[in-house]
Amino acid sequence: AMNRRFPLLLMALLGAVLWTGFAAAQEQRAQVSLSLGGEGPFWTGEQLTLNLDLSTPALSFSDIHFNLPEVPGALVLRTDSTTVKLSEQRAGETWQVLRFPITVFPQRSGTVEVPAFEVRFQTRNGFGSEPVAHGLETAPLSIEVRQPPGVDANQVVVTTSRLQLNASWDLADGPLKPGDAVTLTVERQAMGLSAMLLPPLPVAEPGGLAAYPADPDIDDRTNRGSLTGVRRDRVTWIVEQAGDYVLPDIIFRSWDPAREALETQRVKGVSFSAVASPGQSDADTTGDGTPASPPAQRDFLALLKFAVPLALLVFLGWRFRRVILGALGRLRVRILPPARALLKTLNPGAPS
Repeated sequence: AMNRRFPLLLMALLGAVLWTGFAAAQEQRAQVSLSLGGEGPFWTGEQLTLNLDLSTPALSFSDIHFNLPEVPGALVLRTDSTTVKLSEQRAGETWQVLRFPITVFPQRSGTVEVPAFEVRFQTRNGFGSEPVAHGLETAPLSIEVRQPPGVDANQVVVTTSRLQLNASWDLADGPLKPGDAVTLTVERQAMGLSAMLLPPLPVAEPGGLAAYPADPDIDDRTNRGSLTGVRRDRVTWIVEQAGDYVLPDIIFRSWDPAREALETQRVKGVSFSAVASPGQSDADTTGDGTPASPPAQRDFLALLKFAVPLALLVFLGWRFRRVILGALGRLRVRILPPARALLKTLNPGAPS
């Protein structure tokens, strides 16, 4: 009986070894790939998407780590933290695919090279199985980028299918006074572009006005897979002195890749005058009409004119005190005896 069971036990043991090796081989297999979404052409200022795919015939992924590479001439970001889970049939075998979208923002034309970078992760072949660690590198990727016609090679332009612009000025009707404020609010909405890729609002700083830009309000909105970046900028100018002022137009240029057309939108500037405050007299202004130093400042300057020479005199007296005391002693020796003799003559009863 023992002889009849032995072949069965041997076959079972061999089958277990083969299955364990097959499962281990399943777990050990994994791949990473990097591909560019879309067919192009691709333009400077356009938001492009790279797809980083992790794939394996195992059942699950875990402990995924990778650092985005530095790409000369482009900005690389993770603007979308979501991942996409896919499955593929490869030679009759099911592979699990985990896709990470990566945003690339080309800032110059020509060939943009995305270098290889490492991706580390673990896979499991089922519940209770030991995880298998992987450290794989992507292949380098080249992107051909065009510069929109009419735009200088060193100038970055926003590339979007639609740029909507809204602007408003908060400005009093009559003449302003020192201390009054002028505020500009600008909102830009860019289709298919993250708000963080919209450039900052240019801020004019004419003399006599102090500019105070607020931190921008940046918001990305997604509707059925369509991205719209919204950026709101707010700048406040405080009038510091009387005068006539002009805050110039602000021009925004964008490239529509669908129509291949360069568009220009403009925020109209404003001009206004500021007069001296009602309590400000002519004595408080200089000859050209600008405010002079306030009374407190003038009093402080007068005090400085008195205090500085006095401090210098005290310092010199302390520095040369021995010389001064010696001179005073010699003067006392010369002057005091004749003075006592004169006092004795005028008042014989006085002590000598």
